[in-house]
Amino acid sequence: MRGRPAPGGPKGGELVSVFLTLFAALSGRNQTNRTAALAFRASEFETQGHETPEWVGQLTEREVRATCDRYDQTQGLLEGAVKKVTKENDYANEADFGNKVHKEVELAIKAKGNPDWLAEESMQKLAEEDPRIAEETRLRGTDPGRRPPERPNPGAKGSIRIDVLDRQANGSTVCVYDIKTGAQHRLSWPRMAVIARGVYFHFPQTQSIIVVEMRPKQH
Repeated sequence: MRGRPAPGGPKGGELVSVFLTLFAALSGRNQTNRTAALAFRASEFETQGHETPEWVGQLTEREVRATCDRYDQTQGLLEGAVKKVTKENDYANEADFGNKVHKEVELAIKAKGNPDWLAEESMQKLAEEDPRIAEETRLRGTDPGRRPPERPNPGAKGSIRIDVLDRQANGSTVCVYDIKTGAQHRLSWPRMAVIARGVYFHFPQTQSIIVVEMRPKQH
């Protein structure tokens, strides 16, 4: 895998800027069998109170598939949703098209009833160094078996919705698929950071978070 700055390079905000610039460049070159992705480690939240990507670069579908169990299934549901919405031709504009595609994917995943495969799930929208993160980390240290914070209701104030969350069998790795259908929208750094914080906050066993931008192969 490529994309990680060499030791001794920029740190802190400068490092984040490097990762963001690199991700944006790679995302703009996404191909049908390669996609831009970032990986975070939970230790960044536990020890520093903020997130810095562990790695950023392009992955082949085979590489994503090797880590994210339901990547292919989710991509297949996305393709099916795009095909259905396109065929029905009942959308007002590109944004409406995207909303309808998201809804189709959501319904298909929720029909599976798998608690480790979630769609349009709401989580707390946490700012960098939010004191709730530090407090949750402290409580987990004293009581590792405690229940995680409840996830907010859909659309609740101070929440963010994640398109698709795919928690792996080991419980320590979570893959997040951010679905995009419009060419003008790219997965932004602020959204990636908020996603990573929310996953860590609500899924206490998480050690690694992989955020992947997912697009239909043909649209």
